[in-house]
Amino acid sequence: MLNIALPALAVSVSAAGGLGFLAAGYDVSSLERNLEEAARLVAQPTCSLRQTYQERGVLPLGVGFLNWGADLERSLAAIEKYKPCAVWLFGPKSQPHDLVPWADRVRAVAPGQTQIWVQVGTVGEAVAVAGALRPDVLVVQGSDAGGHGLARSASIVTLLPEGYRAEVLSAADGGVSTVRSTVYDRVRGIYGWPERYDGRGVINQSYVDAVERGMSDEENRARYESELQKGDLGWGPGGRLTTYAGTGVGLVRETIPAAEIVQKCRQEAMDIIQRLAK
Repeated sequence: MLNIALPALAVSVSAAGGLGFLAAGYDVSSLERNLEEAARLVAQPTCSLRQTYQERGVLPLGVGFLNWGADLERSLAAIEKYKPCAVWLFGPKSQPHDLVPWADRVRAVAPGQTQIWVQVGTVGEAVAVAGALRPDVLVVQGSDAGGHGLARSASIVTLLPEGYRAEVLSAADGGVSTVRSTVYDRVRGIYGWPERYDGRGVINQSYVDAVERGMSDEENRARYESELQKGDLGWGPGGRLTTYAGTGVGLVRETIPAAEIVQKCRQEAMDIIQRLAK
């Protein structure tokens, strides 16, 4: 997430055993500065990633790009200098055609060091991307996910156990309190996304005014900018500020550090594997 997935968060996730990502997004003007800060954090004596970084020369975190707007040349310079272990490509105007130069040139400046991850939202996309790009990782996103994705794609919830599916879709959480829409971009003055993408976010007053009351984009955006001055009061269903969230957001019951979330997920996965082995 832009302005959220910053160096401290990415390094914290990687140090906990996950793989943290920096959000380069569609404007890479701060990418080199963020990579420099991440490298500084990793090189600190107290960081558990320090030795591996010094031995391999590969920064143990990735960078995510929104390829409809990201500048390839500027991005390549930063990738070549800092060698992040992965780049996550998403949101091209033409999939997979527009990503071919990205994959080819990243591999050229960081051969065997920076992996290519590509986000897809349909089986057709996955097949096309796999054939054209040979990515190291396919990131498969369903329509339930928060934030931007294909406006028309399949739900991953259909693959989940019935009990979990019912919980995710219950009225108590994100199945009914979030919605896919382009409103969340328009109120912030962002118009660069290709038409086949939209974003899932918490239903709030910006959405209600636009969809149910027919408010113009100009007035809605003006109210959004005014809401920015309220700080924390501008968020949530009663506010106007964009909060991207998936249908499972209602299953979140507590706020804990990112590193602790990673550690809990790893431990729970290990517990399940051990139970299955018995």
